[in-house]
Formats: sequence, structure tokens, C-alpha cells
Amino acid sequence: MKKQVTPSQDSAVIALNRVAAAGEDDSKYLAAIVEFETCRALTAQGVRAKRNLERSRMATLNRGDALTAQGRMMMEHLAHTIDDGLARLTREAMRKRRSQPTYTPGPLPTPGGEPAVRSPKAAKPLD
Repeated sequence: MKKQVTPSQDSAVIALNRVAAAGEDDSKYLAAIVEFETCRALTAQGVRAKRNLERSRMATLNRGDALTAQGRMMMEHLAHTIDDGLARLTREAMRKRRSQPTYTPGPLPTPGGEPAVRSPKAAKPLD
């Protein structure tokens, strides 16, 4: 059985934290952002972080910025890593769903402990 990955072990979350920690240091920021763009997302938090980066980049493009050839390649790679992360999470969820036994409810017990008896569709008339 595989050990479940936590957000603190997710390379995308770790890279995002490095981006935030870089602060005003341009060289650290650029190294951290390249790592963040290219790393795999292993958890929902990592996929969400990468998707937020993609959204912010798209918003910048919608305001009139132009993509360079290198920028276009990075956006494609970012989208690819997001897709890979979503596919991984989907596979993981499907494995969990298949491994759970199916529950089929039986008759509910009565307060006295006797088995439940199906009630008639129509009530009998009172005498």
C-alpha cells in the first residue's frame, strides 16, 4: 500500500513556499518560480497552487501582455503539469472508491430485537 502524500511533501507546495520566501531577491525568485512551474503537483493543494499561477498569468495576458516563445513553452508546461496532477488525483480517488466494500442495507432491527416485518401497503380496518 502506498503512503499518502501530504501537502507538506508536495513538491508544488514546497516550491510555492520558496517563491513566497524569495521576497525581493530576484535571483531566488526566478529560480523558485521556474521550479514551481515545472515541478509535479501531488496533492489537491499543489494542483490548486499551480492553477492559481496559471490564472494569474492568463489575467496578465488578457490585460495586453504578449507571450514570448519561452513564455508560451512555460505556459504549456505549466498546463501539462496541472493536467498530470489532476489525473493522478483522479486515479487515486478511483482506487479508494474501488477498495471500499459496497454497503447493502438490510432490514432495520426493531426495539425489541425481533427482525423487522414489512408493513402492509394498506392499513387493516379497525373493528
